[in-house]
Amino acid sequence: MSLNLFEQVNARFGHVIQRQTDPAQQETAPQNKTVLHAAIPAVLTGIFHVSIAPATAGDVFREVKQEHWKSGEDQLEEVFGYRTADVIQVVADFSQISPNMARREMEVVTEVAMHILHDHCKANGISTPEEYAAMMVHQREDILGHLPNDLNIGVMLGDDSLDDVTNKMHGPLSSLFQKLGALFSEPGESDLKE
Repeated sequence: MSLNLFEQVNARFGHVIQRQTDPAQQETAPQNKTVLHAAIPAVLTGIFHVSIAPATAGDVFREVKQEHWKSGEDQLEEVFGYRTADVIQVVADFSQISPNMARREMEVVTEVAMHILHDHCKANGISTPEEYAAMMVHQREDILGHLPNDLNIGVMLGDDSLDDVTNKMHGPLSSLFQKLGALFSEPGESDLKE
């Protein structure tokens, strides 16, 4: 069964985010400045980033496979590491709320996402870090297509390609470029050895 992590997380929060047809709308539409409009794609981008990176994919996979969960606070710290406070501040600034409120929302989003990933891996027999990373590569377009440009999460995570505006474009040419990008970024088995 195919997973659309973004849509499943978004559904758990009442479909608060709708896909924008124009990437520029993400910065200008005031209704898109709520905490969940920033927290959901920011957290999922962080999970995506650590899930496909050869150095961290195995650790994330082990966390996803756990039956006993860490707190959302601990999970958020594992996703963003030393950058956690910076990412929380950017989400807070974007949403015009306090960092503590942003942190709480991001912790809930992290827990929800990890539960969805856990259930999907269990139901579909995903049993290795390589299988998990391959599944996560296919989440790229849906997650990054909803990431507000203002957040610059990719810059914070050291991967400018995450903020690339082509992730938010739709149509035949941008779809082709996204597929080519995904093809070249898919981790190979040797990349994910622990």
